[in-house]
This record gives sequence, C-alpha cells and structure tokens, in this order.
Amino acid sequence: MLLTDMPLKWAGEAMDVRLSKQAQKYYLSQTAATRRRLKESLAGLGKDPMLGDIVPIKGHPDTYRLRVGKLRVLFAVSDGIIKVTKIDARGQAYKK
Repeated sequence: MLLTDMPLKWAGEAMDVRLSKQAQKYYLSQTAATRRRLKESLAGLGKDPMLGDIVPIKGHPDTYRLRVGKLRVLFAVSDGIIKVTKIDARGQAYKK
C-alpha cells in the first residue's frame, strides 16, 4: 500500500518518488489499468525525471508536469527526491 510521503521504489531507480496525500488518494481511486500506467510513468520519473512528456509549470519554479494520457502528474524535484504534489485529469490539474 502507498503511504503519504513514503518513497515508492522500483528496481534500478536513482531517485525516490513520493506521493502527496492528494496524489495517493487519486492513484488509489483509479482502475487497475490506470494505476498500472501511472506506476510505469512514476517509475520512469525515478530513473530520469526529465524523460518523457515533461514541461515546466509557468510561474512555479522547480515544478513540472508529466502527461500520462488525459491525466497530469505535477511534481517537483529536489535533493534526489521527486515529490508528486498532484495527479488529476487534464482540466482539473492546474486548478487550486
């Protein structure tokens, strides 16, 4: 089970991936197929946080967006840790 702010580790990863409470809740509420896609994408982030469809978020230094189909994963990288702050649908991910 995923825990808030606990690292998700997959073999061969260089960095820890940590989910916020919101990101964890969203992840667990998805279907098995969607969770699998998210898990694969998050594992890829741990190997290389700038690989894939990643764009910096304007107005938010050190914050990035990863596109996973119609979902958006918002994250920050610091001190060897990738902190996933939000996972949500495309239209909702950027709202506060």
